Amino acid sequence: MYTSLILALACAPHPTPASPAAPAAPAAPAAPAAPAAPAAPALPDQPPEEGWYNAACYAALDGETDRALLLLQRAIEVGQAPLDWMGSDPDLEQVRADPRYTRIRDEALDRFLEIHPPDDAGAWMHAAQIRGIQGRDVSDALNSAEALGWVHALFQADVRADTPALAELARRRTAYADARRGTVTIEIPAVFELANIILALTEYGQDPAVTDRDSAYWGEVDAWFSSFADHALIESLDAIPVDLWGYYGFRNNSAAYRLDGDRIVLGGIYPPGGSLGLGTPDVWTPRLEQIEAFARDSDAASFLEAHSGYYQGLIDHYEARIPIQQMWDWLESRFVDPSDGRDALIVRSSPLIGGSHNASTASFEGFTEGTMVVPIGTGAPLTDEELGPYARMVFTEIDHHYVNPVSSRHGPAIAQALSELDRFNAQENYRTASSTFNEYVTWVLFDVWWDEHCDAIGCSDAARRAGHHSSERVMDRRGFPRYAAFRDAVVPLLADAPSVDAAYPELIAWFSADTSADTSADTSADTSADTSADP
Repeated sequence: MYTSLILALACAPHPTPASPAAPAAPAAPAAPAAPAAPAAPALPDQPPEEGWYNAACYAALDGETDRALLLLQRAIEVGQAPLDWMGSDPDLEQVRADPRYTRIRDEALDRFLEIHPPDDAGAWMHAAQIRGIQGRDVSDALNSAEALGWVHALFQADVRADTPALAELARRRTAYADARRGTVTIEIPAVFELANIILALTEYGQDPAVTDRDSAYWGEVDAWFSSFADHALIESLDAIPVDLWGYYGFRNNSAAYRLDGDRIVLGGIYPPGGSLGLGTPDVWTPRLEQIEAFARDSDAASFLEAHSGYYQGLIDHYEARIPIQQMWDWLESRFVDPSDGRDALIVRSSPLIGGSHNASTASFEGFTEGTMVVPIGTGAPLTDEELGPYARMVFTEIDHHYVNPVSSRHGPAIAQALSELDRFNAQENYRTASSTFNEYVTWVLFDVWWDEHCDAIGCSDAARRAGHHSSERVMDRRGFPRYAAFRDAVVPLLADAPSVDAAYPELIAWFSADTSADTSADTSADTSADTSADP
């Protein structure tokens, strides 16, 4: 997890409760007694804005193990936990070390299956994953899934069985990993673009921060699709609680699919309903038939095909100006733990993306792929003035793949240093010490990289100024008021440190010192007021 949200692939199908279509998997063997589950604190009645799983990660990073266990239990029970990632998510390291973890996890998994007994192929595959996590036999569940027509097998490495479908999946994913390892890919996939078009028609998509309407392309989208704004799919999406994470999850899940004529089918690499790392409720998969109907009714395939040259032109313009490989190489050199970072990078974009950016991770067969969802432009080549902001948008998503794992290893110290959170974070999001700290660090690393590389990528004076000033201006507007002071203080520290990892104690110490300095200033101001002659 991270607040821009790095997780690995989640898989939480949402089958309709019904009687199982095949015999249930064998019962678990009796386990030795474990310590009792945490009794407090109580959980809120409604899901946290960031979702149950991310809330569990935030609590874990802030040292609240009892609360993290309760939140994780709820996330599993309601199907929001990324099962193939939570067992290795660095944010939950201390939670997994707790002797209560295994029992709480297994009871929550049993509760999920009790509420959602398998009744179709996908649900049986999910049941197999659960049994595999619990250390139980998975054969019956896998056989049930394949007997019901499941042809893509299971996408989770924690379920091991010898079936033809699993063997084919392993072959396909190994070939994919071999081809992608060490590469940077920039893409506008057709189904992903369709997802952004759909969201642009929803009530949530009317927000200019969600959908960029300041382009000729939007005019063409509007002319083609506006008459379908009352489609059953749009009504279905408008009827659910709309939030940031649901939006991210909808468009990210779409990347697991491809267009096949009028059908939308799995691409064979990513799992259905996986959120591609966000650990959020799956809004896409339960609406797949409605999405296909929308695509068919609007003839979306013709629109997407007609604009394929336009999409490729955006990619070409972006590749020519934004040196992602240089960014990646620099981050690899500045972080020393080989487990941090990713084996391949993907920038996945749409001309409709406004300010809604995120990063996620797919992991399989020992391969990790980091995805950054950011804008890459809407038409003409990027200007010198745009170079800095566009470089910053992707850099500050790439470096979350490095910063967040290191921060998770310093969770308690960060929680203590940012205990007075309102001093550093004046917004409604990122309302934890760890997520706030990560925003400060990811952005300051961009400023360091920009200072070192601006000339090397052909910056003009205007581009340099735009890059230097935009970070401070945007961070202040986003509600991080101490960013400029943080940057001025820690840039020299980062320059002298052998690695970013080595600089962490001093980065954390700045927040503690800044809070102490502010407290002293407040005390001094109070004393002055007390001795003043003013009434």
